[in-house]
Amino acid sequence: MESEGQAPVLRFRVEGKPILFDDLIHGKMNFYPGDIGDFVLVRSDGMAAYNFACVIDDHFMEVSHVIRGEDHLSNTPRQIMIYQALGWNPPVFAHHPLILGPDRTPLSKRHGATAVSQYREEGFLPEALLNYLVLLGWTSPSAEEILPLEKIIQSFSLTAISKSAPVHNRKKLEWLNSHYIRSKKDEEFSDLLSPYLQKAGISSDRIDRAQLTQIAGILKDNLVILSDVEQYLGIFFDEKFSVDGGAGAILLDPQNRETLRLILSVLENQDDSQDARPILARLEEKTGRRGKALYAPLRAAVTGKLKGPELAKTLPILGRERMIRRLKMALELS
Repeated sequence: MESEGQAPVLRFRVEGKPILFDDLIHGKMNFYPGDIGDFVLVRSDGMAAYNFACVIDDHFMEVSHVIRGEDHLSNTPRQIMIYQALGWNPPVFAHHPLILGPDRTPLSKRHGATAVSQYREEGFLPEALLNYLVLLGWTSPSAEEILPLEKIIQSFSLTAISKSAPVHNRKKLEWLNSHYIRSKKDEEFSDLLSPYLQKAGISSDRIDRAQLTQIAGILKDNLVILSDVEQYLGIFFDEKFSVDGGAGAILLDPQNRETLRLILSVLENQDDSQDARPILARLEEKTGRRGKALYAPLRAAVTGKLKGPELAKTLPILGRERMIRRLKMALELS
């Protein structure tokens, strides 16, 4: 109490009829004054309380629609009473369900990235994240899942949002992101990859633009997020080249080593200009190896990996000299 030295607060006296309003998502809402109680407008430190400040700010900002999480639903009748007391028309309200984590608890940091900046750093494209978010709790009338912004604008409706809380599914987000990655033109995609190359220590001024565009085009089918490019840099940049454990095991197999010797012999004794056929076709004919018997040791030796972008597209970029150098390195392993 003020007589006891306590600083007073200013409260709104709640009385009268039930507070009724139409929520665009939840429909007709009905709150009884007796369940609300007199609430604070101005705190003891003289600062306006949240509900009072919201009303004043939204009114003078001429806000027509308030769209927010359903955890704010209990604040709405308080704000409507303030609007009515001031003789102002309240905005339209829409309270959407909150996103849940895979364990069906409110999404938080323990479920992984929660800030847009974190998703950007990982390499999620803006259009993929937007597409994913709009599908949380809403389904397109056409039931399509790949929705460019223009189509979202045409078909989205607040009234069609589900009242049930959606569950965050990173796999779905990654699937959408990989789709948008594949849809990029090679030159545009190379621009998107450049920051990740620089982060890995590969300066952009050391990279031939045309070659980078080729590399980007080859890698598109292998990337789920842009930062995945880091695991493939060793294929195309010698300073990052290394042999993974699984690839190393393949290279130590006696039969595979014999295949590598045959491949090396073909490359050392044949000028590319003498045979215009694709390099894999030439290697199949000259070595007598086919399929996995040829591709597995060849991939392990020249890329250092068990899997990756298509060999038929990768080998021409690597070039004969670099392939010869890496084949010799592979044969020196023991």
